[in-house]
Amino acid sequence: MIRSRDLSIRKKLIAAFVTITVVALILSGTSLVIASWFNEREAAMSELETLAELIGANSRAALIFEDAAAAEETLDTLRIWPDIVYGSLHDTEGTQLARFVRDGDGEAWSGPPALGEKSAVYADGIITVASPVIFDNQEIGGVVIRSSMQSRLDRLARNIAISFIVLLVSFLIAMLIAVRLSRSFTDPLRKLSSMMQRVTEHHDYSQRADLDQKDEVGTLANGIDRMLTVIEEREESLEKSHKELEETVSQRTAELLEANTRLKEELREREKTETELQQAHQALEQHYRKFSLLSQMNDRLQICHSIEETRPVISHYIQKLFADGIGGALYTFNDSHSLVEALVSWGEQEPAEETFEQNDCWALRQGRAHIVLDPAGELICDHCKDDISGPYMCIPLIGYGDVIGLLHLRVNPEWKDYESYHATEELSQLGVSASEHLALALANLRLREELQEQSVRDPLTGLFNRRYMQETLEREMARSQRAGDSLAVIMLDIDYFKKFNDTYGHDAGDTVLRELGELLANIIRDDDVACRFGGEEFLVIMPGISRSVAEQRAEEIRQAVKLIKIQHKGKRLEGLSVSLGIGLYPEHGDSVEAITNAADAALYKAKELGRDRYVVAKAKKPGEKAASQTS
Repeated sequence: MIRSRDLSIRKKLIAAFVTITVVALILSGTSLVIASWFNEREAAMSELETLAELIGANSRAALIFEDAAAAEETLDTLRIWPDIVYGSLHDTEGTQLARFVRDGDGEAWSGPPALGEKSAVYADGIITVASPVIFDNQEIGGVVIRSSMQSRLDRLARNIAISFIVLLVSFLIAMLIAVRLSRSFTDPLRKLSSMMQRVTEHHDYSQRADLDQKDEVGTLANGIDRMLTVIEEREESLEKSHKELEETVSQRTAELLEANTRLKEELREREKTETELQQAHQALEQHYRKFSLLSQMNDRLQICHSIEETRPVISHYIQKLFADGIGGALYTFNDSHSLVEALVSWGEQEPAEETFEQNDCWALRQGRAHIVLDPAGELICDHCKDDISGPYMCIPLIGYGDVIGLLHLRVNPEWKDYESYHATEELSQLGVSASEHLALALANLRLREELQEQSVRDPLTGLFNRRYMQETLEREMARSQRAGDSLAVIMLDIDYFKKFNDTYGHDAGDTVLRELGELLANIIRDDDVACRFGGEEFLVIMPGISRSVAEQRAEEIRQAVKLIKIQHKGKRLEGLSVSLGIGLYPEHGDSVEAITNAADAALYKAKELGRDRYVVAKAKKPGEKAASQTS
């Protein structure tokens, strides 16, 4: 089956012209028939309506006087219109006064026309028109006329047939013109196509179109001729160059063979060099990656707020930093600097010992790295001698001149890359670099924690200072208000504290303050906060406890103070007691100032009542100061 795109241009032009012409003829013929039909029908209806009005006007006297003969005579005038087949005249009651029937068509009308209305109906080739007869603005009867459309349809068919013949003749003439014109388009193109086929199949660039015409096809043909001339000249030049090239190639072949031998040797050397460069590049990339990981780990460690926060950071990066077959642990000294405790451990070769003494590690003793490549023939640290089976190293973490911990690394002897890895210096170099970053970060964190601790702690008693007390009390007050919970504050003061200073000296007074601070730190709950309020006054914040529990805790503190045994310069300090005041939220107010003022007032009340007792502030009424209740 031939596709339309494979047809020649001439056939495509003729097919397009035929298609467009046929469609135009069909559309124009159809629209002509439809328009003519509607025009004929509308004209017939209009003529019948006018005729009905005329018959009605001539029949007014016959309807008024009920003169049937006059009515018959009026209707008989319908004979001059050959298409009218029926006519009738009725009064307002529908009674037929007269009628006209042509050729025996006696179909009666079903009734008179509607009062004051006209109607025209077309059905089965018959137009029926009904018109009322009006006299002095009153309807006195009606006229019905029926007319056949057959003669009009016959005339319409003749006109359509004539139009179709005219269109067909026009189509045939247009086809002849189109065929004639298509040759002027397609003959030059056919000539060009035939010429290009010879050029492409036989590579005969001497072909020329030589079309003597000035249109677009002529321009195209002239351009192709010029292009073929250029190609022909280049082909001749290429052929000449080809011959010269063959001679040159034959001369160079011997030289290339010799050069090829030398090139192979150079390539072998280059491959060797490229292999070495690739290995160096991989090592450099690995070094950069590890350096980047160290830098990222250092950045994350710098924003940690405590040593505890560093655990997930170190664990995340340390496992990426070292190969899969390398495990280990990071140790730090405890607060007393007597033991080394594991902060983070990782890998299949995770050490069994989580805590050990400083003397159990040779690296910590020497203050420098201790590397063991062969555990069977070298000195092993005591903290890992029971579970070590492969090479390991211990690197002390030194920050600001102090040893603050230990980085312990070990290689799994069952690791697939064990033979090629453990004997190199990469592990020691990476371990030392990691230890330096970790040591600096941990030292900075410890220094930051110490500074933070110093900023919120009282240096003499070790309790929180007044600034921290204010912040904590505001925070706990807000939390209690949100949760609808209670809050108690106990303010205590050492009785006759000036006597200790005057009798034993200020050193003795400081000793008393330290002992009381230690007592408060040990006796309060984990949720409670003990602070030095100032001088010999202390304050304990106790969230979430009731009044009765606050009184019980105050009594426990009072009794515990009386049992303190203090030795100063070989002398025992006797008679230590405290007075306590209790303020409660929400009983004594809903602000920090109100609660602390209530506790302070209760404390002074306890002193007025003889000291060595606690007093609970009474709930104040509006406009009154807080009262106190002695206990």
